[in-house]
Amino acid sequence: MPPPSTDQTTPRRSEVDDWLISLTPTTESLQPEDIMSSVSWRVTVPLRTLRLRERVRAARSGTLVLDRSGHAAGSALKRARRALHSRLTEVAPVLLPSRAATGFSSVSLEELIELLTAAVCSSPNKADLWLLMIAVSGCFPDQAQLLGLWRDLRGVAGRDASMRILHHCGVWTARHHSRMRSMTLVTDQPVIFVDSTCRSGSVSAIARITRGLATEWKKVEPVTVAALDSDGVALRALGSAERKRVFAWNQGMIAERSDDQESAAAPSLVVPWNTTVVLPETPSGLGAETLAALARFSNNRTVALVYDLIPSISGHLVDRETSLRFVNYLSMLKHFDLAIAVSESAHTAFSEYSAELATQGLVGPRIGSAQLPLTRLGASLGDDSKQKPGLSPTTAPEPDDSPSRAENLPLVLTVGSNEYRRNQLTVIFAAEVLWREGKRFRLRIMGGEGDAEYSAVRDAVATLSAAGREIELSTDVTDDELALAYDAARFTVYVPLHDGAPLVLAESLAWRTPAVTTNYGSTADLAAAGGCLVVDPHSDDEVIAAVRTLLNDEELSLLHREIDERPARTWADFCSDVRTALTDESAVAR
Repeated sequence: MPPPSTDQTTPRRSEVDDWLISLTPTTESLQPEDIMSSVSWRVTVPLRTLRLRERVRAARSGTLVLDRSGHAAGSALKRARRALHSRLTEVAPVLLPSRAATGFSSVSLEELIELLTAAVCSSPNKADLWLLMIAVSGCFPDQAQLLGLWRDLRGVAGRDASMRILHHCGVWTARHHSRMRSMTLVTDQPVIFVDSTCRSGSVSAIARITRGLATEWKKVEPVTVAALDSDGVALRALGSAERKRVFAWNQGMIAERSDDQESAAAPSLVVPWNTTVVLPETPSGLGAETLAALARFSNNRTVALVYDLIPSISGHLVDRETSLRFVNYLSMLKHFDLAIAVSESAHTAFSEYSAELATQGLVGPRIGSAQLPLTRLGASLGDDSKQKPGLSPTTAPEPDDSPSRAENLPLVLTVGSNEYRRNQLTVIFAAEVLWREGKRFRLRIMGGEGDAEYSAVRDAVATLSAAGREIELSTDVTDDELALAYDAARFTVYVPLHDGAPLVLAESLAWRTPAVTTNYGSTADLAAAGGCLVVDPHSDDEVIAAVRTLLNDEELSLLHREIDERPARTWADFCSDVRTALTDESAVAR
């Protein structure tokens, strides 16, 4: 039987062009007069005016990249062909290693599709198909999409297989307008997921942990930081402003978040291959499904930092959207290789979760540990000199009888976002009882906005303030403001009903400020080394008694001594724990 002809194995140029044209957004095929006469054109005048102003502002600031390639290429089709060829050329050396030495830039698009299709169809590894689907579609496939194509390729080859790959991927490409995207294959350095942190400039505990880990890891070896695209179906590179929010963050960047134009319509994809992907935060939207497919099918090692199971086992403490998102997160996590817990309680909870996955025929992730740093604010920017002295008596706050504090009432500080699970209402009630007893002190509540629908704390503060009580509430505070409050406070009260990342408690101790905290979970784990009074957060009497004790100076000096004896831990120590856990065979086995 004669060998098949080229026509039988290689897609025709007309077939590839027709496929690319079918992915073109409808508006590209319309004439200008057709568009301008449409109702949608007329009603979107205000929006287009706003977008134009944004583009002008971005152009003046130098952040808008103008695409002039279309003028040189002459048509959208040529640009689409070039983009597809570029993505396929990027993956060809790893999917076709035997031909890598000769290069692929001179191989036509159609021939490249044929070669890569043949390589994937002959491979038993779904990772190869995962990679090729990204190169063809400009998106990361989800689990259903990849498995559907894997089955559809069974028993077919040549041009038929190539066209099936194109048509399966084309659904994703058309839906997410991804045909013009570029991509970079990352094979030689870890990829750290910083999606929420780079977008918002958040000061939450998880955002600070993400910044601290990424910054310290970057000192040890090169790293790539990545976020989700606007649809949540691909990892993308960060813009310059987004990188600053991760590696050089300051409070003023929060106001800049809506002006970053660098992660717009056609982002540059970051595709990890045979490397380590690290998730210190929870993905949103379709991101969990995208990363689940990466963990399940790619050849990358996947690692997540895990904090708690609050939305799963204490759903009444969070909003419904958070609970639903967390269910998707757990569905993703079951395909990961390693989960690193930041407390003993989290280690126990996720070890049990991983063990339960045997009922689904899964081995689940190994469970490792990394102890949170005991560090002052600002340490995530890499200034270790500010950390270790934080536990030294030489940097203790001024005594209460110093001239700068003599005229001030003792400050009791509670820090946490506006959420029911932070249990701030119990702290306020304890303060009111003690005020009625005649105790004189100030109560300051500081944190993020949190749940806008939860108004109990705001209402209580307003009522007590109107009655003449020394109480104040501050939200969206800066790091400097929070640091000054830690330093000025006689002690902090942090008694959450459930918390997995008690960085607030660690920061208080780093400022040599004792704390009243919860007697179970991650807070109890951190408090065990000293410097804290632990209480049952459900017991008003225990909280009242602990606050009364420290207002009377009872045990305060003892707690200061305990803090001084605690070993200092920096972000570098935390990063070292995480990196050690990657190869630690003592972690709970999969």
